[in-house]
Amino acid sequence: METNRWRNAGKPIRIEKIHVGWYALILIWFVHMTWVTFVGIVCALALLGYLGWKNTPPSLLLRSWRAKLKGDHLTGRPWWYRRN
Repeated sequence: METNRWRNAGKPIRIEKIHVGWYALILIWFVHMTWVTFVGIVCALALLGYLGWKNTPPSLLLRSWRAKLKGDHLTGRPWWYRRN
């Protein structure tokens, strides 16, 4: 049985487990060539590489940060209607 050649057509392109779109950060360095920008981009790509190594997409990390910022106590009533 032959494997389907379109099997990998929908997968995103990755280089060292980092999505290719994130490498667009390097283009920012070409516009603003400073050491601070270079170090920031290298740190961002290192963080994304670490997340790729742990198989954690950046969207999951942002979702968990947002959930922590939201807090534990959620009510169904607006703030002006609640009784303390």
